[in-house]
Amino acid sequence: MTNQSKLKLILVGCEGKMGQAIRAQITSDATCLLVGEVDQSKREIPTDSADVIVVDFSSEKGTTDAISIAYDLQAPLLTGTTGLTQQTHEALEELGSVVPVGVVPNTSFGIAVMGRILGIAATLLRSDSWSLEVVEKHHAKKKDAPSGTALALAKVCSENGVSCSTTDINSIREGQVVGTHEFRFVSDYETITIRHEAHDRMLFAQGALHLARALRERSPGIYDAEALFHPQNG
Repeated sequence: MTNQSKLKLILVGCEGKMGQAIRAQITSDATCLLVGEVDQSKREIPTDSADVIVVDFSSEKGTTDAISIAYDLQAPLLTGTTGLTQQTHEALEELGSVVPVGVVPNTSFGIAVMGRILGIAATLLRSDSWSLEVVEKHHAKKKDAPSGTALALAKVCSENGVSCSTTDINSIREGQVVGTHEFRFVSDYETITIRHEAHDRMLFAQGALHLARALRERSPGIYDAEALFHPQNG
């Protein structure tokens, strides 16, 4: 495979935990090429921007920088950064009018499947006899709580008839936990538990590259995991 046909990526947040996992995945994938890296102490951006995709797993400041890079290069942007301000979300929306933008707080295919299952469950269980309990657990250094994934999944439940606000989510920060999300639908006589546990960050790295490939084929707009993992529904 020639370099021209490879998936060319600029990685923003390259020194973070997710950035390092994505870099390792790119290095091991013959169909991908890392052409730029950006972090607090590094800024390497290619002069040839043809067919480049910006992938961002960083911070509020990093995502703002990623948006600027995507504008300058007219390149698609995939961001998995969570805990963003409303102002940054609005900037992503503006960018989406020019290039395809993926806003995916969790790049796991399993989480995308879980979201679909939760939508079905909420539709079937939206009555006063059922309540919803949510627990999400991450490593001790994770800054935002609840997690962006928990908020996105809670939104799916609320949109399908089972209310779930931030106060309904129990966030636990301890050890080196990669990520666990558990939704429990509880009645007086039974409990239905839908749970996803991430074992290794490489699953997010693999998912990020899959989503970047999908984003490359899209027209300008804002896309979530459902639209990119399941393009027939996007």
